Amino acid sequence: MTQLFFEILSPLPLTRRLDARKLFAVWRDAAPDTLPDRIGSHEPLRLDFSIDDLESAFSIWEYHVLLKRVAKPKLTSSIFMQYGPHRRHSTWSISVADRNHVDMRSMENLISASSVEFSADFGFVHSPNHFDIDVGLATETVAFLDAKRSKKSLFLTTHVLNKYLPDIYWITVFGKPYVDLFSRGRLLSAPAFQVRELSNGSILMKLFEDISSCEEMDYEKRKREVKQHISASAFFDLSKATSYIYSAPEFFWGDIEQ
Repeated sequence: MTQLFFEILSPLPLTRRLDARKLFAVWRDAAPDTLPDRIGSHEPLRLDFSIDDLESAFSIWEYHVLLKRVAKPKLTSSIFMQYGPHRRHSTWSISVADRNHVDMRSMENLISASSVEFSADFGFVHSPNHFDIDVGLATETVAFLDAKRSKKSLFLTTHVLNKYLPDIYWITVFGKPYVDLFSRGRLLSAPAFQVRELSNGSILMKLFEDISSCEEMDYEKRKREVKQHISASAFFDLSKATSYIYSAPEFFWGDIEQ
């Protein structure tokens, strides 16, 4: 089985019921085949979830929410919201157990729609493979969840983005801070399979038409070319000293609303 990971990092708090309604509406419209059927604030998830009745979500919509889909495609999801005095991104992540059970067009629709709806500063859809492991482990964005190294996690935080961009992914969304840092023209002219502007001005970049191409030798070459085109000083580089200071944008946070 090949895992698939989705994540957006939003500068908005996402603490309101309205945010919950928006998130599940985006999920329903963009990727209805991946909607969860369990919800809770901690494992095991005991509450049933239905897109037609959001009361179970509203009752626990504070700080973080965990979701699960037991039916195929099996997946887990988490929403971490901003709270407290230290500003950081709210995150929405999804981990699919087997990407072969998911329509990849729906995942592209989901990353596009959610990045616009929640003004994501960064987002991605990716299946990490052996080409990604060294950088992923060095940046602490990839981890192994079992001794056999058969289960992985891929997750980005504000702490990482404040230092560098850890990598480029099958689909990467660059929000306003990165458009301002790199320039719209430079991002749109990157040597990827597809680069397009979303309705809010963010840039979606797709390395290959098919995600399975990320497991072939051309993947490393394409990643290297794209990174060098965008900015060699912004992406983490294993060959650079730990003291190297990378280019990173300034993030601006949305107002906290209850």
